[in-house]
Amino acid sequence: MSTNPDIVLRFSDDDIENIASVQDFYTATGLDDFISDGTVSSVDQVWMNFEQCEDMLSIAVKNLRKQHRGWSAQAARTAASLDWMNYSPVQSPFTPRGELWIFRASRKEAAMDALRATKWWK
Repeated sequence: MSTNPDIVLRFSDDDIENIASVQDFYTATGLDDFISDGTVSSVDQVWMNFEQCEDMLSIAVKNLRKQHRGWSAQAARTAASLDWMNYSPVQSPFTPRGELWIFRASRKEAAMDALRATKWWK
């Protein structure tokens, strides 16, 4: 895929080991600064590695279970899944692990079209 991001944020496993929500993830990676200053206004502008996104969902579930010991495993999984479904970055096979790709709002549609054209999910 030829679409290059405008901004690349790098993060390590240590940065995300304590996340329990997408907001925690945004804070841990520094993405919330780009949201606060208006650079990012839509989750379509932020891409991450699709396998790592699934891994982070598991981390969030594990940490939610620690924070809410009275919750069943299903309740923690449901809460984390709903959060990730609504607010997680676009999952992309082209984004390396440990990176978030940010596209400016003016370029997000072209980037999404390029990703869709690859039909990588089939």
